[in-house]
Amino acid sequence: MCSVDVTALLLAEDEERRSLERLLHDGAQQRLTALVVQLQLALRSLPDDAGDAAAQLADVRAELGEAIDELRELAARIHPQHLDTLGHTVALKAVARIDGEIPEPLPLEVAVTAYRLCASGGGAVVRAADGALRLEIVGNAAAVERLRPRVEALGGTFLLEPGRITATLPLRPPRDT
Repeated sequence: MCSVDVTALLLAEDEERRSLERLLHDGAQQRLTALVVQLQLALRSLPDDAGDAAAQLADVRAELGEAIDELRELAARIHPQHLDTLGHTVALKAVARIDGEIPEPLPLEVAVTAYRLCASGGGAVVRAADGALRLEIVGNAAAVERLRPRVEALGGTFLLEPGRITATLPLRPPRDT
């Protein structure tokens, strides 16, 4: 039987997601943004009597803007860049109410899981107690439910109740070998 270090596996998955997020941000998103700028310049250079062409180009510019927003959202779902740029506690504050002090930095796999849980729900409260993060999440149970295996792989608990999900994440996830 093969032994697996679950935490190492989660960290590898998170690094892969981080790499994908960078590719989306630095590649497709930047290319689309450049196209929006080129379209804006083209619109400015059209003669005043080119109303139909201007309207069509404006529609294309709007569609590109929506595509950029969708890519930005997709990149954030792949890997929440805020965890890297702002720090774990500040990033969590962007998607949840923090009750008390949260140790900084959190183990990366715990920070990513907590962020995804809170961002997937409609509202969340996070607190640290007894060597764990406790998350109380309201809202979209189906979106949060998909993260149950990740919570359990970290040695946490996941309780689904009507209108509320309670998850705990140990601040020191177990190392399975």
